[in-house]
Amino acid sequence: ADEGVRGEFNSSPATLANIITDGPCYQEVLLSSSRSKRKELVVHVIGASYEAELWYNLEDAADAYSEALENLAITKKVRTVRIIFIGPECPKDDVNEERDMGNNTRLILETSRQNYDKSLSTTAANLLVFFNPGFTCPDYDWGSALSHIKPGTPFLVTTNTEMEGISDVQYLHERGWMDNIPPGIEDIIMGESGGNMKEEGKGCTSFFSENPYAGSRVRQSGTMANDLYVKNKWVFGGFFGKESATKPVSSKRKNEEKSNEDQNLPPLKKKHKVK
Repeated sequence: ADEGVRGEFNSSPATLANIITDGPCYQEVLLSSSRSKRKELVVHVIGASYEAELWYNLEDAADAYSEALENLAITKKVRTVRIIFIGPECPKDDVNEERDMGNNTRLILETSRQNYDKSLSTTAANLLVFFNPGFTCPDYDWGSALSHIKPGTPFLVTTNTEMEGISDVQYLHERGWMDNIPPGIEDIIMGESGGNMKEEGKGCTSFFSENPYAGSRVRQSGTMANDLYVKNKWVFGGFFGKESATKPVSSKRKNEEKSNEDQNLPPLKKKHKVK
């Protein structure tokens, strides 16, 4: 039983470290972080709680995240990984734990006990994480927090079940917070027209899959009889908001588009390379 509990606790840092290390939609932000002056990657864990993500033990949590993120920091050439846990169920007193991860890299773990839309003074995020957020749960109201997220920010979400994950994708998509539906679930979200969104998933910047770093403790559902689940069993991610927000427009194109607007001409069409 203790091993199952420990596996469940370690699932969050392992998921965070490994999924963003390998996920295609996170590579650009990892590269830009390594090239920045401070070489710092800032991660916001939104809706975090003292119990679920921090285990009521900040020192152990910092050790676990440090161990999990050491390889990412070294291989991606990021000097500092700053993880800020934000939510009304975080510790009453904000904390700051620091760990040396070796090879001139460090982890900084911070907490902020407030709703995300009130955390305007918090260091801006390069990447967002939601561990089992329950976007569609009637007990939670995510609208205000999600409306304060900068479009184009890469994000990662875990859920306990596949159906919950699909519901969360649909929730974000219907509200304009996830433009690109992951391959494999387009038909479920969009119906028969879903398969035409991205031909065979080409050019897709989002994903949805079973999580190889899920917890090992099997839990009993409190709402459905005989329904068992494992924390962080499913994972999905992509870019928050409109997909176009992740693609910077060159100054030349901006000038051309401005000129067209002045002349009341239609907007420029995207130029496609001939293969």
